[in-house]
Amino acid sequence: MANEGLNFKGYAEFVKKTKEIVHDLPACKERIALETGLYGERAIKMRTPVRYGRLRASIGHYTPGVLKDGGNGSCAADAFYQEEISPTVITIYIGTNVIYAAYVEWGTEKFAGRQMFQLGIADTERVFDRIQQKHFKRLGFND
Repeated sequence: MANEGLNFKGYAEFVKKTKEIVHDLPACKERIALETGLYGERAIKMRTPVRYGRLRASIGHYTPGVLKDGGNGSCAADAFYQEEISPTVITIYIGTNVIYAAYVEWGTEKFAGRQMFQLGIADTERVFDRIQQKHFKRLGFND
C-alpha cells in the first residue's frame, strides 16, 4: 500500500495569502495606532476649554516612528495615555506639555476640573475595537 498522504486543496493560495498578511501586518498596526491616536487627540481637544487656545493647540499624540502633535512639536514629553496592542506592543501617547493642563483636567479648590483627558480616553477606548476591526478586514479577516 503506497503512502498517498493528504491532498490539501488550495494550499498554495493559503500560503500566498498568509505571506501577504504577515507582510502587511506591521503597516496595519501602524495604521491602527495612528487612527486611534488621531481619534483620541480629537476627542480630548473637543472637550478642552478654550480661552486663548494654547492648551488645545498643544495636545498631540505620539507613536514610536510616527509623530503627530498639536502643531508645536511638544506632545511626547508629558503623556497621559498609552494603549497596547497584543501580541506586539504598540504604544500611543496622548498629552501636552502645558503646565496648567493638570489644573484644567483635575480642577482646584476654586473650580471643578474638566476631565477632558479622562473622558476623551474613555471615548477612544469605546471605539478602539471598531478601528481595529476595520483595519483587520482590510487584511482579509472578516471577524
